[in-house]
Amino acid sequence: MTESLPEDKQYLLLVEGNGEKEFFIRLGKELFGEPIPYYIIDYKGIRKFEDTLLPLPLDSNFWRIKRIGIVRDADFNTDAFASIKSVLETVNQENDVQLPLPEDKNLFEGDNLQVGIFIMPDNNREGMFEDLLLDTVRDDDVMRCVDAYFECLEEKDVVSKKERVPKVTFDVYMAGRQQESLRVFVQGKKVDENTSQKDWKRRYLSDMYGMKFWDWNHPAFDSIKAFLRALVSEEA
Repeated sequence: MTESLPEDKQYLLLVEGNGEKEFFIRLGKELFGEPIPYYIIDYKGIRKFEDTLLPLPLDSNFWRIKRIGIVRDADFNTDAFASIKSVLETVNQENDVQLPLPEDKNLFEGDNLQVGIFIMPDNNREGMFEDLLLDTVRDDDVMRCVDAYFECLEEKDVVSKKERVPKVTFDVYMAGRQQESLRVFVQGKKVDENTSQKDWKRRYLSDMYGMKFWDWNHPAFDSIKAFLRALVSEEA
């Protein structure tokens, strides 16, 4: 069952999973402070997107919404943008409404209600949310160790380069960072200036955003920041 919409939010953001929801909460705080100006709904995977969107126009607070942002992964060998538009068309037919159908990614289109679509990681390539996160740590020394690890697996025919999943890659990177932080806690040593003794407690993807090395100002976030600013813009 889709959650009820609040009365006090005019901007709605639909995201693909709980990890993405936490990301957009934290990024929203960085951009706009608290409380963040948009309401977030996690539609729990692309297969449940239609089930989540379909009842929303029936919510008594739906027509208070001025702008809807929809975020999903590009994935691989699929047209994610066309998929979202197809669901919007279905919602219009089933509910006899006229949700705008954007003609291009990253553009909010419509009159009284506007809809915009952002395809992870950057509106330009295949991949997923974790690819965006990986973009921010490509030059990290820990990431070089992760690359060496996967190269070893490829040499042993455990996994091929094509099978290297961004989610798994980032999990390995995160494990390395957590191990580094644990060493700081156990040995009382400052491994590097990007680590703090509090970091050893962090265990989940969302915990990475609180680590000292995390950089919300990384250029990789520029396009998604622009999308969020457009989402909450006062301009029609």
